[in-house]
Amino acid sequence: YGFFLPAGTPRPVVMKLFDSTVKALQDQKFQELMAKDGTETPASKSPEEFAARIKADYERYAKLIKLTGAKID
Repeated sequence: YGFFLPAGTPRPVVMKLFDSTVKALQDQKFQELMAKDGTETPASKSPEEFAARIKADYERYAKLIKLTGAKID
C-alpha cells in the first residue's frame, strides 16, 4: 500500500502526508485492524525509500512478465 502524488508536488505537502501516514501506521488500533486481514504495516523511512521500492518492484515484475509471457485476460 502507498500514497502516490503527482510529480512536482511541493516537498512540504509530500512530507506532511508522509509524516501523517507514519503516525497512523504506528497506531495500535490501526495495526490490529490491519492484522485481522493478515496485513503488516511497515513504514518506509522516507518518500524516496518508498519510491525506490516501487521502482524495484516495477522492474522485477516487468522482467517476470516478459519471461513468462503473461497476458491480461
